[in-house]
Order: sequence, then structure tokens, then C-alpha cells
Amino acid sequence: MTFRLDENVIATLSAQCERRHISLSAMINQILR
Repeated sequence: MTFRLDENVIATLSAQCERRHISLSAMINQILR
């Protein structure tokens, strides 16, 4: 169940990134900084 939950969270984040036209890798890079 946790795997499904994480999958939903990732899908939601990806959808938000697509709406903002921001690549997921770019967002991760900003977080790592």
C-alpha cells in the first residue's frame, strides 16, 4: 500500500511540474541546493 501511496504522490508532483512547465529533475536540483 505504501508503494501505491508513493506512486500517487510522485504522479501528483509530476502533474504539478508539468503545469508549471518545470522539469522534475530541475526541482530536485533546487531542493538539493
